[in-house]
Amino acid sequence: MSSRRKHSDTRRASGRSKIRPVEGESWKERHDRRLRHNLRLLTQVFKWASDHSIAFQVNNDGHHWIFRSFERIAEWWPSSAKLVFDKNWEDGIHTHDFTQLKAEIEREWFGEGEAVGV
Repeated sequence: MSSRRKHSDTRRASGRSKIRPVEGESWKERHDRRLRHNLRLLTQVFKWASDHSIAFQVNNDGHHWIFRSFERIAEWWPSSAKLVFDKNWEDGIHTHDFTQLKAEIEREWFGEGEAVGV
């Protein structure tokens, strides 16, 4: 049994997801599709991060994305759609795709945009 505690997300990301549900799709298929979609955007992600002076790295074969700006950190797991700022696991944001991800980071770090509650 794993010693990791699962924390539910406290809210959904702003904006409509680019990854729409598929009827009859299992959660494993959905998570895989989410990951593949976002991995195709890595060139855009690296450019966006560079343009905003954000350090960006991808770990675990694309399953864990880490963004750093000064003392701030944002961690995202694209397949499970989990976004966490500054290791605050209890305040996760359900974030399906890069469009939602960048909006959440810009809102949190730069005060741009508006968040939407669950």
